[in-house]
Amino acid sequence: MSTAVRVEFTGVSRARIDVFASDAYLKINAPPYFWQADLHHDIDAGQTTATVDITGVIFRAPKRVPGFWNRLAIDPMVMDKAAIVQRREASIDAAHEKAEAARKQKIFEQKRYEKDLTHQTFDLDSRKRAEIERLKAIELEQAKRGNL
Repeated sequence: MSTAVRVEFTGVSRARIDVFASDAYLKINAPPYFWQADLHHDIDAGQTTATVDITGVIFRAPKRVPGFWNRLAIDPMVMDKAAIVQRREASIDAAHEKAEAARKQKIFEQKRYEKDLTHQTFDLDSRKRAEIERLKAIELEQAKRGNL
């Protein structure tokens, strides 16, 4: 089950809109507008999408805790500010670590692809050289026999 969060604002160039989602935190920075929410329950940030249109941003986020949420954000009267900030920072740090791991994995896969491609090129060149040598040997043999 997913939740959708729509934040409306106007008059901001799409190029200036920065969105961020972690498991416990959503943020939009669209100067002069700034919006953030420390979520009451966790979402799956890896599956969360943000759609920017002329009226604002829509987050679509799969819930980690299914069912009806009676509130989107943590009530600061229920949880103290320090705990909210600590939860937010831990969630942001985890999101950055996931992004860094994904970036490193992509680099690793690109290097592996390039290495495989290089090996394939070497193998192809080697087979071509072997075929040329084979044809030269046949031609030399025919020349020795006087068949040329």
